[in-house]
Order: sequence, then C-alpha cells, then structure tokens
Amino acid sequence: MRSLIVLALLPLLSVAAFAENGRWDFDALGEIDPQQMGYMTHSTLLVGKDGRVLWSWGDLDEKLEIFSMRKSVLSTMFGLLIAENQVNMNATLGELSIDDKQALSDSEKTATIADLLAAKSGVYHPAAYETPKMRRDRPARGAHLPGTHWFYNNWDYNALNTIFEQLSGHSVGPAFKAGIADPTGMQDFEIDDVSYVVEDASSHPAVTFRFSASDLAKFAVLMMNEGKANGHEVVPADWIRRITSAHTDLGMFGGYGLSWWVAQHGDHLPRLRFADGTYSARGTGEQMILVIPALDVAWIHRTKVTSPAQEKMHITESTRLLSHILATHSDFGQFIDPRFGSK
Repeated sequence: MRSLIVLALLPLLSVAAFAENGRWDFDALGEIDPQQMGYMTHSTLLVGKDGRVLWSWGDLDEKLEIFSMRKSVLSTMFGLLIAENQVNMNATLGELSIDDKQALSDSEKTATIADLLAAKSGVYHPAAYETPKMRRDRPARGAHLPGTHWFYNNWDYNALNTIFEQLSGHSVGPAFKAGIADPTGMQDFEIDDVSYVVEDASSHPAVTFRFSASDLAKFAVLMMNEGKANGHEVVPADWIRRITSAHTDLGMFGGYGLSWWVAQHGDHLPRLRFADGTYSARGTGEQMILVIPALDVAWIHRTKVTSPAQEKMHITESTRLLSHILATHSDFGQFIDPRFGSK
C-alpha cells in the first residue's frame, strides 16, 4: 500500500549517502510516532526536493480537505494564467466587473488582483465559509483603502476563485487537474475533489480541495523546484518567487506573501527559527505544507478535520511535533530560537 511508504523503500544508496553526510538520523526519525506522542496527526511526511519521501507516518492515500491551504494552491494556479498571458495583476475589480450582493463601493472596486492575493483588498463584505473569528474581527466597510491594510479575509480568496474562472474560462477543478495535477504526476486527485461552498452571504462561493498526502508532496516538490516538474515548466519560476516572498510584515508571525505564509526575520512558526526563504500553506486543524529550503525538504502535515467547529490541533502542537522531526537532523541548531532555547 502506497500509504505505508517508509524509509526502507528508498534506494539503499540514497539512504547511505544521507547517513554519510550526517544529515538525518533515520533511526531516530523511524521512532517518531505522532499518535503515541499524543498528537492528533492523521498523516505526515518529509519529502526531498528531488521527490523522494525521506520519512512518513500514517495514511498517505486518504484524501482530506485542506481548508485554507486552498488559498495558497489557488495563488500558485494564477501562475498558469501568467504563463498564457491571460491575467494582469493590476486589473481592478471594477475592470473585471466583480461585485457582490451588497454592492461594492467605487473605492472598493479599485482593489487589484494583486491586492486580493496579498489579503489587502479593503473589501470587508460578508463571505462564504467564514469562521466566527473572521466575522468578529472584520473591519467595517470602507475602513481601509485597497492595498493599505492586511486582513485575512475569505472574501478576497473567494472572489479570486471567481476571477480565475472568469479569466481562464475553466472551473478550478479541471484547470488544476490539467495544469498542475497531471504534469506533476499526482495519482489520487480527481476533478470532483474540488467542491463549492455556496452561502447566502455572498455571490462568490468558497472553492475547497481534497488531497492525499502523497499528492500534496508532489505539489510541494513543484514549489521547491520553482514551478518545474519532470524537467518542464509548469508554473513560471518568477511567479513562484513572487508569491512566496514577503509582501507584508506580520511581526512575530513572520510575513505574508501572495496567499502564502513567509518566514521573515527568523519568525514563521512558534518557538522555532527559520531562515528567510522558508514558506508555508496552512489550513484549519494544522493542515500544512512547510517548505524548508535550508534542508531542501518540505514537511507535509494533516489532521482529520470534518468541520471547522470540531476540536482541532493547535499550531503550537504541530510545531512541537516538527521540533522532534527537525531534531533528527545534524543542523537542528539553526532552528533553535534563542528566545526560547531548544525546548
């Protein structure tokens, strides 16, 4: 069963090479059992830039909803439009004829596609698939001009789905399968793994994805290789670099790119330190793709969440698990945040 891929299935020479280089302690990695350690992890793995799975635990085949990781996936998909000269990132909502049930103001209609990707639209209209916190924290309409204020706002991401489909002429599911899933060799993704959450609050539905951990690993490898898969450009490298570069400084939370969370000044995840260039996609319940260029690996982590309202793993818990994993690498010291020490 592919979900039981473990270190023993790697080519023996590759394992020996890693051991000789003193990078990963594979015996220590093999002893990590998230369930026995008390974590709510469903499945997790480390994948190298070359696509080899270095370590895994859990069921890698079961497809689960990725929640807000969808926003990072869609951001990457806009690179497909860039490659075909189908999008102008400076195009405004007004120029694209984007509106909503509570009509947008002239000022709100000046927000650009780039503003929405950066979570700076300045449009604070009710949105589909919002959490209670989003509704509670949402600024009043007109409180900030487009491009001037960061707010993690489902309206931006949902409107981006509408814009993508309008510009591409294709629904998100078929576009992802043809543009990314097939070129990267994903084996589990199907078009009906994309669903639409329609609510009365807004004209723009939320578009959700389900993925296996194995397919998320292939997506992570695409990102690590700056948009290339199997020797071919899938997404332009310039776009990958742009979306995973910091566009907003979030202080102790690091930075935010174009719908990707980005390390800045060493900050990215609690109690660990990450070099600039590290970035992640994150979803409710600690669904995560974490790309760590310093080690040429990505970490995939999933929990089985069926509703945003259920009990979920917290980011401090997933980071604690990640600390155990990174501690099996000889360069673990670079991830120790001197403000907290090694614990």
